[in-house]
Amino acid sequence: MSFKIDIISIIILMGIVQGYFLAFVLLHNHNGNYESNRYLAILLCAFSTSIFNIFLLQAGLLQLCIYTSKFSSFIILLFGPVLFFYIRSLIFQVFHLQHRDWFHFIPALLVFLRFIPYYFADNVTKKSFILSPINFESFRPDHYEYLIIIICAQIHFWIYLFVIQRLLNQYRQSVKNYYSNIEENNLNWIRFFISLFATVYIIFLILSIILLKYNYMVSFNILGVTVSLAIFILGYHGLKQTAIITLSSLKTIKSESTELPPDLVQSLADQLNKLMSKEKLYTASELNLDDLAKKLSTSRNVLSQFINECLQTNFFDYINGLRVEEMKRLLLDTEKEYMTIYALAAEAGFNAKSTYNRIFKQFTGMTPSEFRQDHRPWKIKEEETSDSYQTTDSSHFMKN
Repeated sequence: MSFKIDIISIIILMGIVQGYFLAFVLLHNHNGNYESNRYLAILLCAFSTSIFNIFLLQAGLLQLCIYTSKFSSFIILLFGPVLFFYIRSLIFQVFHLQHRDWFHFIPALLVFLRFIPYYFADNVTKKSFILSPINFESFRPDHYEYLIIIICAQIHFWIYLFVIQRLLNQYRQSVKNYYSNIEENNLNWIRFFISLFATVYIIFLILSIILLKYNYMVSFNILGVTVSLAIFILGYHGLKQTAIITLSSLKTIKSESTELPPDLVQSLADQLNKLMSKEKLYTASELNLDDLAKKLSTSRNVLSQFINECLQTNFFDYINGLRVEEMKRLLLDTEKEYMTIYALAAEAGFNAKSTYNRIFKQFTGMTPSEFRQDHRPWKIKEEETSDSYQTTDSSHFMKN
């Protein structure tokens, strides 16, 4: 095969170079979360390496391709564990690999060891594997092995995705038990990141099992372009990712094993009502469980248990419920009519437009603008005046 360059090979090559370049930048960027940057760099390198063989095939560099054709077979088993560690490094204040964490890489290691004999085979055997199209009519033993690895890699990845989702659910619950305002806790990046990986794996599954029957080179090209685009997107968003709230542990805040004494419950309820009604602590936008526990001279575990068990809610919903009530009062205050809704939200303790709109609608079923429009006193007076006029007019008409 002779060397050739076309638009497909250029796109794939650009993706490969971009991936390695961004990985280099991330590894040398000591601002922000260095541990997270390191795992993101590994993921970008894995993406780039996984499509390097496709570039060589498309460019006609078969002589080089025979030495790299098995790389992707074990690299695809790295994505799940590294993605899992990347998410953990984002949400925990301190995260380092423990000895037991290395067991996550055993599947990739086994596949790597399995294909070591391939590199000691003669070049004719290597070329025959690369040039022989995989189809459902004439399977060879190595074709079966290839499909088994793909299926196992898919199962392997989706198991990790399930574990990651459970971890994020625990994380959200822990954050809501501690913070009253989690706008900075921007999980959009993580959701986007996981969705991108899931999309690539779905495309990979379709191309590997179905499209390979018809034209394996076209399938490889589509996969190569897809991964290249994923690298561009990851690079752009990865360098811009917003900081999220980190936790020392998902078990940092836990309920006590014993039931709270009735006198303590009553005392906490009285103190809490007094603090919220008189001092309006909820108007402090950065209020958290520790701050409130100090005010009440109790531990955050006891306070969390009181809110969860006695008030049947979490800290986030409790404080924001009070903020919503305060905002409703401000929206109906004729002396505040000149103020914008955002200014009123800030006065009530909210610190971002997306936050107060979403939370206000969650508690009331309508946005602040809709609430003000429907409940403002001057509108009600206008409607009463209008109704009175219509009644008077009707009476006058009947007399005539």
